[in-house]
Amino acid sequence: MSAVFGDPAVEPVPKTINEALGASATAWDQWADVLKGAAVATAWRYYKDGGWVIRASRGSATIAWMSVNQGYGRVTFYFAQRLRPALIAADDLPEWVKDAARDADKNVSLTVQIRTPADVSDAQSVLRYKLALK
Repeated sequence: MSAVFGDPAVEPVPKTINEALGASATAWDQWADVLKGAAVATAWRYYKDGGWVIRASRGSATIAWMSVNQGYGRVTFYFAQRLRPALIAADDLPEWVKDAARDADKNVSLTVQIRTPADVSDAQSVLRYKLALK
């Protein structure tokens, strides 16, 4: 399923975001609080090939890309190929992260669907790791 905000003339606002997220809105709000607590800035941007997405950044570094889909939020982190061994060996990352790093051919793309507080916890683990690299 793709992001629900595809019209370049209609920027997402809290009301339409919450409507799209439905029951996942609470978890998405928790994730937003995690980002604020980690001093990660977020900004909506429109891209012709992806619609409205959120760039999460600290300074000039992109930390993650996020989108709102029907019924859930999506957070994607990217790691360079050279970090695959470290991701696999990390003790504080969920097992699915290590599996994704093992399966990656080159760069590692890690996507978390934010639906529940457990998903927020997984995303927070990856966020902590990503921020520690900077």
